[in-house]
Amino acid sequence: NPLCVGSTLSLSATGVTGFSGSPTYAWTGPNSFSSTAAAPSFTASVTAASGVYSLTVTYPGVGCTSASAVTTTVTVNPNPDISSFTSPSATTTCQGFASVVTVNSTSLGVGTFTVTYDLTGANTGTGLTATLSMGATNGTFSTAILSNAGSTNVTITAITNIYGCTTPVSSSNVATFVVNPIPAPITGTLNVCVGSTT
Repeated sequence: NPLCVGSTLSLSATGVTGFSGSPTYAWTGPNSFSSTAAAPSFTASVTAASGVYSLTVTYPGVGCTSASAVTTTVTVNPNPDISSFTSPSATTTCQGFASVVTVNSTSLGVGTFTVTYDLTGANTGTGLTATLSMGATNGTFSTAILSNAGSTNVTITAITNIYGCTTPVSSSNVATFVVNPIPAPITGTLNVCVGSTT
């Protein structure tokens, strides 16, 4: 799973051997991190928690300190920033087609995201996903194919970025649109006589 801002970062020391007794642990790391626990765990609240974490071990009575052991580089990814989200809009469409939903945000940033949404009304669906292509101020995604005519609501519930980090979206982000019915085909026989016009 990706490590995102707000996730729990857990460190642990394995294979610690040496003299008898309980050793003292000294962890250091990015963003002024330090800990004396053998297996510290903390919330990575900012991306500045990214980097390499180091550990030294000292045994009591002997005073010998191990060489510093380091972790692989830890990357704390940002969550999608939806602070500037405004209500979306959606296009009127016809049965058998999708509606195009416009998302407005200046904080989300340019790029590709996965949007999770629900449909209610004439067409229904829960936890549906689509690819959202964002520009500087807005972006669009297409709903699933809509089978039923009538008024339909699309509610955006979450946005996921390329790092796999997800931000829930307020339930007020709803767009209502109309799915128009497909006209019934013309049936019957058309009789045309010589000299007639149609």
